[in-house]
Amino acid sequence: MKTIVFVDSNPGGLAAIETAKRMGFRAVFVKSNRFAPLYSSEQSQRRIAMADRVISIDDCFDPSQLDAALLSELDSGGIDALVTVLSFAVVPLAEAARRLGLRFTNVEAVRAACSKNECRKLAERHGLPPVKCVETRTDADIRAAVAQIGFPVLIKPAISAGSMGAHKVRNAEELDRYFVESRRERDQFPMRLGSDHLSELILVEEFIEGPLISVEIGRTVDGTIIPFVVGERTLDKMNPVLELGTTMPALINEEMQQAAIEQASLVIRAIGLDIGIFHIEFIASSAGPRLVEVNPRIMGGNLPALFGFVSDEDLFEWLIRIHLGENPKKDRFTFHRSLCSRLVAADKPGYVQRALATQELQSLRARTVLFNLAVLEGQPVEEYSHTFNGVGHFVVGGEDPFDARRKAEEIVGELSGLLGLALK
Repeated sequence: MKTIVFVDSNPGGLAAIETAKRMGFRAVFVKSNRFAPLYSSEQSQRRIAMADRVISIDDCFDPSQLDAALLSELDSGGIDALVTVLSFAVVPLAEAARRLGLRFTNVEAVRAACSKNECRKLAERHGLPPVKCVETRTDADIRAAVAQIGFPVLIKPAISAGSMGAHKVRNAEELDRYFVESRRERDQFPMRLGSDHLSELILVEEFIEGPLISVEIGRTVDGTIIPFVVGERTLDKMNPVLELGTTMPALINEEMQQAAIEQASLVIRAIGLDIGIFHIEFIASSAGPRLVEVNPRIMGGNLPALFGFVSDEDLFEWLIRIHLGENPKKDRFTFHRSLCSRLVAADKPGYVQRALATQELQSLRARTVLFNLAVLEGQPVEEYSHTFNGVGHFVVGGEDPFDARRKAEEIVGELSGLLGLALK
């Protein structure tokens, strides 16, 4: 029986353990105490319990701990595939795989992908359309870069996740505010996520107007490229660096989707991402797709489940097969329905005025594919500032992508009234 070792996960990604068991494999889960809040829900605990073995370590960022966990499994009978779906675990796992001689995504490519500007430079050398961008380290550097590029600009850490530390800056007043808010945000990131792993290098780049789209694309050991789907993000109207949800398939036209897939294929070849499924984001500008960032791991949160709903395919099965060294092939997936996932996120700090009544909760669940909201009356709520501090999420279907997004926004408005809470 083949053994699949999963190293850390977001809550949605724990479903990969279920997939491995359904495929007839032995599943091992290496769980870092660092990320304990990700594993606290009843559903997460149930999925973790499905693993044949759980290895607890304090921190996957500690090479000695991660190596020891993997070596203990190697000594027990071997590892046939290494998998992670968590952004923060990809680099440590790629480095451990290199040290131990195990198959995983190329570590140099993973490092390049995690460095937004290095990744973009490599891709632009291979023909990707350029985006104006300046690397900075000090406040003075940032001001000089803004003067060079001109407002509006996007300012963000060179290495980050979950929109942490990213700001659209429209004018001099907002630039002054950025210097205050960015330092405060760094101290408030949860679970030690990001605060000690955000890059000190800050990127200042031109702000490009257009929908934010993501290409989910895989590459097998023999170099086969598999385009899975193009999704389109719902962005906060006031702060468009904040992502609120995804519509799948995307609302943009087929021509733009195909151009994004072609650019994503160029990117993964240019930076050397060899095996895995990757999440690559673009702005669908009037001049065509423009690269935002490359994530050297499968799409996060509930998006793999969303893909399963629209395609009747298990994306985790594809991920496991690719990391096993198999070479599955598919040129195009058929989508049977349209769905929109949506975060429930506070527009400003406040309190939940009342919890949902049982009948209200039942009604919302009956109208959605998935509905997850656990708030109590009087509960304090933070203003939404990154993808780790929403208060819930749901998925709703529609006749087409536009209808699915319309229904999602209607439900957000309804929830705002029911909870007595301003929502984005």
